[in-house]
Amino acid sequence: MIQLSKEKLDRIVERDNTDRMIEKLVNGLAKAFIPLLIAEVVIAFLLSDKVNFFISILVFGLFDTAMPFLICFSAIFIEAAVKIVRTSGGILPAIRFFVTARRTKEYYNLVMDELCSDNTLAEALRLEHESERNKYPSISALSHVMWCYGMRCEFDKAESAFEELVKLPQKEFISRNDYMAAALDYAIFTDNNKLFLDTVTAYSDVLVKLERRDANSVCALLSIEANEHKLHGNFNTALKYLDWCQEYRVKMRQQGKYTNQRPLRNYRKYSDAALYLEKAEIYLLMNDIENARLELDASDEAISTVTCEIPPVFVRKRERLVSLITRG
Repeated sequence: MIQLSKEKLDRIVERDNTDRMIEKLVNGLAKAFIPLLIAEVVIAFLLSDKVNFFISILVFGLFDTAMPFLICFSAIFIEAAVKIVRTSGGILPAIRFFVTARRTKEYYNLVMDELCSDNTLAEALRLEHESERNKYPSISALSHVMWCYGMRCEFDKAESAFEELVKLPQKEFISRNDYMAAALDYAIFTDNNKLFLDTVTAYSDVLVKLERRDANSVCALLSIEANEHKLHGNFNTALKYLDWCQEYRVKMRQQGKYTNQRPLRNYRKYSDAALYLEKAEIYLLMNDIENARLELDASDEAISTVTCEIPPVFVRKRERLVSLITRG
């Protein structure tokens, strides 16, 4: 198991904050404005025998107006590029990832709005059908197909997709990352605890790198490690990690001072509801019925905001938890 440090995770989440980065840049530019203005006036005066003083001041003024935008946009672009390279495991994998991301843009938009709808599944199947065999896009597409079937509780079809996925080569970090995520999802869908624990062990090097990427990766790692601790009976640690995950999700959504704050889409709302269900399950394992009910109520409130069809896998798990709470 990976030992996670709250202080270290806090630094990663704070680093992955575009608003904070832009605010630092804006403050730095503000402090440099007066010295820069003085330097520009001096330069304009020294060049006055070659260039009209007022023309020089006008040129400097236009430059000063454009400079903050150029610096901030460049910083955002560089930050995004570094994040992609870090996530992909190198420059060449990042290029392949970028190409695949363009192909799968429609799929991810459907996931965010419709979760595992018929439209989402159809798009995943299209990507799988058009992907070249034994290449990274094929691994990516099959993982999408498996995920959709698993969310829909169509486990026979999910199993078929996963069996095809297992046969594909994992030659690079990004392929191993996608396979690991698919294997963990499949293990959770099918309550295959052995597969989950075996995958965590076999891909520990990939999991360690999640801790160093960005806030979303930190949240994913916390969810994975919480489930691992739950399976080992370390319920308090599992709950602690899920609490941290909730905290970081809130922090990420509070951004928007300098960047456009996007509305919360269905996938994010569903993820919140699913996390509450995870906490309810752990409390039940601890025989804490009262807190299990509280988490279940919070889950119901979160899922009520979802505007598309609720995934069957969520309904299935909720019904099982309600049955256990009622029985308890």
